[in-house]
Amino acid sequence: MPITIDPEKIMTMQLKPTFPWFSFLMVVALACGSRAPACQENPGKPTISVSGAQAGDTNYYAVELPKTGTVSVTISASGDTPCPTGGEKCKCNDQTKDPEADGSPVYTFSKTVGNQDPADGPTVKWDVTSSTGPGEYKFKVTKIDQKYKACAQGWTGGVSLKSNTQASDEVTVLVYKYETETISTTPSDQTRVNLGIGEEVKITITPSSVNASWSLTTGDGGFSSSSGSVTQFNASKSPGSATVRAAFYGINKDTTFSVVAPSGMNSALKSDGSLGTAGPPNNNIGAKSVFDCTVQPTTVSFYNAEFQEKIPGDTWTWPDGTGGSRPAATVPWTTSFDNKTTDTVSSALASINRIKQSGTFVNFSVSIRVPEEYKDKNSNWVAWLPGETHPREYRGSDQKTRVLINASNSAAGAWMGPWQ
Repeated sequence: MPITIDPEKIMTMQLKPTFPWFSFLMVVALACGSRAPACQENPGKPTISVSGAQAGDTNYYAVELPKTGTVSVTISASGDTPCPTGGEKCKCNDQTKDPEADGSPVYTFSKTVGNQDPADGPTVKWDVTSSTGPGEYKFKVTKIDQKYKACAQGWTGGVSLKSNTQASDEVTVLVYKYETETISTTPSDQTRVNLGIGEEVKITITPSSVNASWSLTTGDGGFSSSSGSVTQFNASKSPGSATVRAAFYGINKDTTFSVVAPSGMNSALKSDGSLGTAGPPNNNIGAKSVFDCTVQPTTVSFYNAEFQEKIPGDTWTWPDGTGGSRPAATVPWTTSFDNKTTDTVSSALASINRIKQSGTFVNFSVSIRVPEEYKDKNSNWVAWLPGETHPREYRGSDQKTRVLINASNSAAGAWMGPWQ
């Protein structure tokens, strides 16, 4: 017998009495379409995450401002929109389904920087460069929209748009500038991390609102302030390495400094002095010269180190048989930023007869020991140039004298005298 299906229920067809009923149901199902896409009946608020930045406290991230190049940061979100309900669903006969989605969900971000390209999905991409302003940048998702297509022909109901208007948590990305600057302007590279014993380094984090906690994770040294955006690191008076840590908002920024002791000293004649009025009459011998001395290495500065000449004292016998001596003494000294100091070397006056032997003036020399020491972190004095000497040379042919410095190199003053 003929079977008629109401046109409002999609279609009319003739089936022979022998047509199986399961086939009839399949035809109706095909006419009504396939199952609708899944959705969340009670979606929660969207979630948001950050890549390309250092994670700190909850929802807090940081990027150090690059001196060159680019740091790429991506803010990603995920979430669901509510399912169509009631009359928003598509209906066919006794079937219901969600309408077909019209494209992917569209995420609305509240952001201070970055680009949101729909082709990239639910993301904001942001390139941090050296010209990016230090400060806090905030991001969150305020809404997710899902568009829907109209129900298929023969279906009723439908909805054009469903939205999740719950906002995600807000995330903060801090862009900070981290600078180290040696107090010494020599060497010219004030960003260096190789330091002389006792050197001082100013460390600054921008923006100034960052309240960092300053500490050492390895090594020795001290700080002018243990908290804040600015501190001064005072390197140890002993060689080694030290790692400075700035901790802020769950972020750790570490910088390792290498601290070195002096390794030598180069000298050069600066000027010659005088020990009186030149003869005749020729009564006395002696010399005085001033030397420029530079502590090595010059790749760091020793302006804040404490030095001393630890002169042990020396004795000798002049050619005429008279005894001579240089008493023990301790002579403190320091350098300027460029590791330079001056050293005045003098033999003092002696009778010209001291270099007579059997009635004839003869050559003679004596070497005065002047070992160098520096004060370490425990206030102990440490030898670093134990072999330094200040020779005095006397020439019999014209009774002239000169003084020298033998350190990492040799430097000599002019021959001078004799004196009245």
